[in-house]
Amino acid sequence: MPRQPASVKVITAELAEELAAAYTDHAVYPGEVDVDGDGSRFPGWTTPVLVLATENQNVCTWGVPLNGDDDPPVIVGIHDGRRAETVEHAPDVDAYVAAR
Repeated sequence: MPRQPASVKVITAELAEELAAAYTDHAVYPGEVDVDGDGSRFPGWTTPVLVLATENQNVCTWGVPLNGDDDPPVIVGIHDGRRAETVEHAPDVDAYVAAR
């Protein structure tokens, strides 16, 4: 499995639950280490992605690419029935935490 980016260590279990609660999302990391390696949750993304959280209706999934970068962007995979795409959600984990 690819190495976990150093920047995700800022997300503690308590912080993950707090971030998820604001939108009734499901916190995944750090309670679970779930890696999307086949792109099913991050369409078009070519490297494995460490899943941070999923939206309460499973339309969006947030994660960080496991591409060897210690401070990767946070991306969001979107499956809303009209589109399936992956876009950058935040430039890094700190910006993701601040925005949420």
